[in-house]
Amino acid sequence: MEEDGKKYIKLDSELTIYTAAEQRDQCLPLSSGCRELILDASALQEVDGAGVQLLLLIARECHEQDIRCALVQPPEVLKNIVALLRLDDICWFETQVGEAA
Repeated sequence: MEEDGKKYIKLDSELTIYTAAEQRDQCLPLSSGCRELILDASALQEVDGAGVQLLLLIARECHEQDIRCALVQPPEVLKNIVALLRLDDICWFETQVGEAA
């Protein structure tokens, strides 16, 4: 759903090799009028390497197009993966709308 320059996407319960392509198609490409992408991760329960790659791709696309990207309610599993891969030093997502990670 997109309105007022904001695109809101509720991620599925899995962000894995089996679902990454479908989720990518929901998120990208970003329209020229999009100024903010909000990814609701509240339902997310399973993440694998393909899911992390997709999040990095989305973050890169947002950065290149000067679009703010917010990952809302990331689950512990995602926080743990980000910490394990030392991606927490790269603040490419905000954990809440309006707050830096």
